[in-house]
Amino acid sequence: MVGLPGDQSNMNPPTICIVALAIWQLALVMLARGRVSAWLARPRPWTAVIAVGSMAMTVYLWHLTAMVTVLGLVLAAHGPLPTPGGALWWATRPIWLALLAAALTPMAPVPVPLRTPRRRRAPAAERPAGEAPPVPSGGERAAAGAAGARAPGVGESPLGRLAVILGLGFATLGLLGFVVTGFAPLLGSSELLPFLHVDPLGNLLHLLVGMQLASASGSGATARPGPWVLTAAGSAVLLALPCADPLTLTLHATVAVLALAIAATRRGPSGVGMLYNSLRRPSSS
Repeated sequence: MVGLPGDQSNMNPPTICIVALAIWQLALVMLARGRVSAWLARPRPWTAVIAVGSMAMTVYLWHLTAMVTVLGLVLAAHGPLPTPGGALWWATRPIWLALLAAALTPMAPVPVPLRTPRRRRAPAAERPAGEAPPVPSGGERAAAGAAGARAPGVGESPLGRLAVILGLGFATLGLLGFVVTGFAPLLGSSELLPFLHVDPLGNLLHLLVGMQLASASGSGATARPGPWVLTAAGSAVLLALPCADPLTLTLHATVAVLALAIAATRRGPSGVGMLYNSLRRPSSS
């Protein structure tokens, strides 16, 4: 039903085939409505539907990114691309779909915290050991809900907004870079965007740095030094690429210095310190 270049499309202009397909799909849904509704009345299936539904728009927006990533890796590895419609093409569709799902699975949860930022919880009051927390009344729950709706998300802090701006800038630069350079060869090929030189390896680094900054902003991790150290490290690697021109050097050197300055002002326990604190914490028993 989706038209390809050189083929007749049933979508533009719409044909009777599209009308027939829509009626068939609606009839199928109505036939299955009773059984599906009874199945969704159980807690586990409904919980799974809510979990997947919360990422539906993300999957829709990122599925092309997953497809381009897999296709780029296949082209970089000089893998075979069967002729569409042939026997080999149909035989490899399950493998292709599995590769696309494997590429999309780690991408889908990344922007979720940006759409639904977690709110900070107020510290719990001191209670004697074994005493259950008080049950709030209806008015208290309504007031708490209104206060929570007004509470700013973790990505709305100044550092969170800076991380979002830098992350989107890096990711956009990486995507635009792949548009002009392609995926292979990874090194040695350099193309000119309207303002700087890019190559496939630099594009990949731009995407990785941008994604981790955006994810850190959504989870509130920008208050710790880790994301900024990773940003500085990524910018330092970009400075060493063969395609680096004066504008590229200036841009990434500025980002690296800024990220290191922010990391130096952040305080966060290291992995060893967190383990030590957890071992020193007295047990509840």
